[in-house]
Order: sequence, then structure tokens, then C-alpha cells
Amino acid sequence: MHPPEPLNVNEMERLRVWERRTFLFYALAIPALAIGGAAAFYWSDVVWARRLFLVLVLALVAVATVLQMLERCPRCGARLRTTLFLRLRQRCHFCGVPFAPSDPV
Repeated sequence: MHPPEPLNVNEMERLRVWERRTFLFYALAIPALAIGGAAAFYWSDVVWARRLFLVLVLALVAVATVLQMLERCPRCGARLRTTLFLRLRQRCHFCGVPFAPSDPV
């Protein structure tokens, strides 16, 4: 069986935009969690501060989950899986189409 044809420019750009968007979200969410946690710790006797931090955590988890589930493989439509550092994998886990452009030999 022959390997799948590489993605075209439009398909690659769509994946790059999704990857940048998720990276930006996590780059903003982690400091927001740190600041919210510090504020909830500092004002631990204030009930609304703790509840506001809980709402912040739940909202960030919900947005992260939706953001991860939005994009699919341009070829087969399978949900994309990311690596440990939230980077796009080299190939689709279902159809095997390469996401990274191949190096010329």
C-alpha cells in the first residue's frame, strides 16, 4: 500500500492556524491560573474570591477541551491528537497522512 499524498497548502495553513491558536490559549491560560490561584490564596477568607477562581478554572478547562476537539484531519476527518507539549503530531493517527512537510532528499 502506498503512503498517503501530503496535504496541500490550504490544508497545512488551516492546521498551522489551529496549532497557533491552541498555543496562544495555553500561553495565556497558564498565567491566568497562576494569578487567579495567588489571588484566591491571598484572599482565602473571602468566599467570592475562591468561587471566582473555581469558575475561572472550570471555564479554562471547558475552553481547552472545546479547542482541542474543534480541529479534525483534513483528509479523513478524525479528531487530531496532540503530543505531550501540545504540538501537532507528524502524521494522522488514523489515515497516516503526514502533517509536516517532507524534507527534500
